[in-house]
Amino acid sequence: MDISKALPLGRGGAARADYVSMRVKSSSVYLSGLLPALQTHWFQIHDGQWCAAITVYVTDAAGTNALELDMIVTADAITEPASA
Repeated sequence: MDISKALPLGRGGAARADYVSMRVKSSSVYLSGLLPALQTHWFQIHDGQWCAAITVYVTDAAGTNALELDMIVTADAITEPASA
């Protein structure tokens, strides 16, 4: 799942990384790039778009704390794993 498509956090209001304290950087949740997720449902909304219900697994910057987030995302945020 491409978190940057699901949560476009770079638009308005987000602080620049060089203005964020190291304490916040070290304990914050990492929401960037492709993240593993479990897709549980597909559904279509009123305007014809397809959405997915997913559970995405995120960690803090140090990788010591994990969190499961249940989310609804648009189909363009979903990618299939590469076959081995």
